[in-house]
Parts: sequence; C-alpha cells; structure tokens
Amino acid sequence: METPDINRKTAMKIKQLSTSLIFLFLLFSCNEETQQEDIIMKGADTTSLQMSNYSDHIRNEFIEFDLFSLNDTIVIDLNGDSISDCVYFIENNGKKALLVFDGRSKVEFQVGQDESFADIGDDFSWVDFWGITSDTQVYEIVITDGEIEGERNVSLLHPSLVLRKDEVGGGVITFIDNKFIWIHQAD
Repeated sequence: METPDINRKTAMKIKQLSTSLIFLFLLFSCNEETQQEDIIMKGADTTSLQMSNYSDHIRNEFIEFDLFSLNDTIVIDLNGDSISDCVYFIENNGKKALLVFDGRSKVEFQVGQDESFADIGDDFSWVDFWGITSDTQVYEIVITDGEIEGERNVSLLHPSLVLRKDEVGGGVITFIDNKFIWIHQAD
C-alpha cells in the first residue's frame, strides 16, 4: 500500500507532465504564419443546433463572425504580427480565465488586466458562447457612473474575440495600442 505522500508526489508529477505537454502543443501550434483559413481545434461539446441558436442571436450585430465551443482553442492572428496566436479558457481557482498564447513571443498571459475590463475583471465564467469577428467596426455601449449614455462606433484593426451571455449581451476583446481591451456591448 502506497503512502499518501507517494500518491501526492505521483499526482504532482502527472500534473507537471500534463502542463508541459499542453505547453509544447501550444508552442508548436501557435508559431505558424497565419494561413488563409484559421485553424480551430474543436471541443467535445460543440453541437450544430446550439451554435445555430447562438448564431441567430448575434447575426444582426456582426457582418463577419464565427462561433466556437467554449472548449475550443482558437488559433488566429489577434495582434496583426502575421503569426497565429492561441486563445483558450482554463479553470483556475474557481474562475474561468481567458488566456492568450502569443505566437511570436511564446508568452502566455491572462486577458482582463487592462483598465477597460474594470467592470468585468478577469473571470469569464459568465460566458455562454464565444467566437471571432473580422468586422472593421463595432458598436460600444457607453456607460458613465452606472448610467447608459449611448453608443459609439469603435474601429477594429485585427480579428477580435466576441464573448456573449445568452440573451444578455457581452462584448468584444480586441488588440489596440499594444494591449487587449474590452468593448462593452450590453445594457
């Protein structure tokens, strides 16, 4: 019979090995030049009916968009350096974090640290579906002191992430001025 210390050590080694394998996978899959068609690695819970329903909800908001399962890793050039980046969700300390693995620098970082994320922070547990848009302009709901003042148009320089809560709204995450920012699109 193994002692608890041996079981704990074995579990830690397995966790370290798994983390290393995921890192290597991301390292090799995110350093390719961006191709004509972006690569999507499908997760197990993608259903065409569910994606169709979500697609119907945002059809009037975007000209060009593609939706993905929350288990998908999206591989696309988000920052305009012609190198594909990887974007994915992970569970971390009871939160759902959104991570970007930069294809050029090979650095992984957590989205939600910019001041534009002040109201939503870095916990994306609320997201029901997500995707990308290649639109060059989107709307932003302007809120001051908790009151909606109106909306304005924001120009997008690169493909951007769309995050939504079903029947509530969400926002767009885009790369502007060397950082990812949140563009609020809900009341």
